[in-house]
Amino acid sequence: MKFFFRVFLISVAVFYSSQADAGITDSLFSIKDTDQRLLMVEHLFQGYDIKSKEALQFKNEVLQKGNASEKLIISWMWEDRQLGMANMDSNIAVFNKYLPQVQKTGNPNLLAILYSVKANALLYSKRYSRAFENYLYAYDNLKKDPDKEYYNQSWVMYNIAMNFYLFKDYAKTIEMTYEVSKLPPPVSYDTDWFNCINYDLLAMAYLKSASYDSAAYWLNRTFESAVKSNDSAWIGIAKGNMGLLYFEQNMHDKAIPFFEQGIAYCTAEKVWDNVSPFASSLAHIYIIQKDFTRAAAYLQIAKDATSKHYKLDNSLLYYNTASFYEKAVGNYSYAFQMLDSARIFEKRSSSEFEISKRTLAESRVAYEKQRMDNAMLQEKAQNEEWRFYGMVIILLLLLTAFILFVKRQKLRYSLQQKTLQNEKLKAEKELSVALYEIKEFTYHVTQKNKAIENLLMQVQHLKEQHKDISNEEVEAIEEDMKQSAMLTEEGWVDFNTMFEKAFPGLIEKLKLKLPELNTMQRRYFKLLKLELDKKDIAGMLGLEEDAIETLRTELVQALELTDKDEIEILLESL
Repeated sequence: MKFFFRVFLISVAVFYSSQADAGITDSLFSIKDTDQRLLMVEHLFQGYDIKSKEALQFKNEVLQKGNASEKLIISWMWEDRQLGMANMDSNIAVFNKYLPQVQKTGNPNLLAILYSVKANALLYSKRYSRAFENYLYAYDNLKKDPDKEYYNQSWVMYNIAMNFYLFKDYAKTIEMTYEVSKLPPPVSYDTDWFNCINYDLLAMAYLKSASYDSAAYWLNRTFESAVKSNDSAWIGIAKGNMGLLYFEQNMHDKAIPFFEQGIAYCTAEKVWDNVSPFASSLAHIYIIQKDFTRAAAYLQIAKDATSKHYKLDNSLLYYNTASFYEKAVGNYSYAFQMLDSARIFEKRSSSEFEISKRTLAESRVAYEKQRMDNAMLQEKAQNEEWRFYGMVIILLLLLTAFILFVKRQKLRYSLQQKTLQNEKLKAEKELSVALYEIKEFTYHVTQKNKAIENLLMQVQHLKEQHKDISNEEVEAIEEDMKQSAMLTEEGWVDFNTMFEKAFPGLIEKLKLKLPELNTMQRRYFKLLKLELDKKDIAGMLGLEEDAIETLRTELVQALELTDKDEIEILLESL
């Protein structure tokens, strides 16, 4: 298979040039490499109109001359193409009908083809979990190529990599797209176009992983392939993504010309799902540079593009940028409305990602279950003694499925509870600048706490990698970071000023009606009023998270309450 691709192209040419003088498949069956010939059967049959006499002749000759694998692939393709795409359930039923026969051949190349076309049908019918499961089966069989070239099925490999990217498994995306870049491109597609989509996917996975040099290298490869094929759409996508690369590194002056060119090309080709993020990011740069006229113009472009091609991430980016713009020009009320819209899309994005993670987990569990079942059936055919172990595996799988079901139900219940809680929150009709400032203040503090938490994790990771770093040094760094997370006395003065503006008279009421409270307890009440979670409150007070419950217990005792739940009731009554 080392010269497989060149031989494959020559075979296609020879096949078409000789059809007029011999049987329609004579040249096909002159190919000795069975893996190569199998792919030729699939590729050539796709080129015929299914209603034509040539298609029928091709099928009959393959059934007459072909080996077991070739007869199976032509049989299922004939039935599948006769059905069309009106009812995907019927197409999937065809694949399921032939799957046991294909498995009996023990041909990994044939299995990979069947699993991949079945996965495409499932994906088309929006059964994402089962689609990804079948892509994993295809990948598992492609890895069995003795030459380690995945039977040169680069298109199948790309589809699998794209699914990993959608599930945000960027490491696996990089691994697979890099392998695809070393394979010959699929014969059915333009070489440069395929290189564009694969190089760009590899570049974006590197960009999401903050590996900027590698992302730049593959984006340049994408651009070169786009220029070579004079593909304006991909020239624009490559340019715009290079702008995103510089934007992520805060190199705004370098990003601007790439964004402008990307927007121009993509607008001309009506690639709206790329116009939107490019325009939003460019508007963000102009806001920072206080060029509000250009910022507004590109925000409008982003808004128009988003309306023409809905994509959740693009909507989230647009509303965040719009909020940033309105705040910069002093329109705080509208800025807060934009921020609320952004948070709605952010929650929706988080919810979809959780569903995606669950889908990925279910797919992998189903994949592992299928692999175990196949292994069990093979071993059972060889030796009946393995029946006992097969039963054990089945019980374990059932237990796993039950545990996953319980966890899934808990997750669903948790999501329902969060949804109900969010539905109770009513947006205020009129928002004051003071309320916006206090919420923005606490938001930045909580973001700072999260950043510090991430840094603490990185410190621990560095400690594990570098044994020469002492525990005392790590503890000192952690203590410094924790101290920086809590509000200083100056910070509390600013906080109290903003809090008084947002909630007039509440600080005085706390002093008059609850004089027994100390400074820490009053601060807790104020933070509780802002509906912050326990972790954020603990960070701003400079306490451990567990200490919050202790603080609540002290409040119950000091105020002679019945239980901790009355704390919130008391605060609401004030």
